[in-house]
Amino acid sequence: MTKLTNFFLLILLITTALFTSCKRAQKAARTDIEWQKYTYKDYNGYLYTSFEKNKMNGLLCADVAGIKGSLKISHECTEDQYDALKERLSENGATWICETNTPDTTDYPDLSMYLTFVISSDELHEIWKSLGLE
Repeated sequence: MTKLTNFFLLILLITTALFTSCKRAQKAARTDIEWQKYTYKDYNGYLYTSFEKNKMNGLLCADVAGIKGSLKISHECTEDQYDALKERLSENGATWICETNTPDTTDYPDLSMYLTFVISSDELHEIWKSLGLE
């Protein structure tokens, strides 16, 4: 009985998360900064990065197991670290597509508030470290 209850609570949580994220008005992305758009071979989504005021901004738009969403991340860094980040993305198989003024998140609802449920702070720290931002 407990497993069944947990299953229904999980379904309710996911449904609520998707419903609220789809209905929430998405903030318009800033158009005065330059975003770099990347993709990966055999990867269903895009990664946008930008650099402004000593901060790297990232926006991951992905379709994972049929669930589409976007995650916003940011991290303080220097311009040299940001340039190194772009090189590391390329070394890790990212393909640069273009520069754009605004990321296209039309089919990707913002699920950023759920990031802490998916990635722990230690895991996020390791990601920053592997990308040369720490």
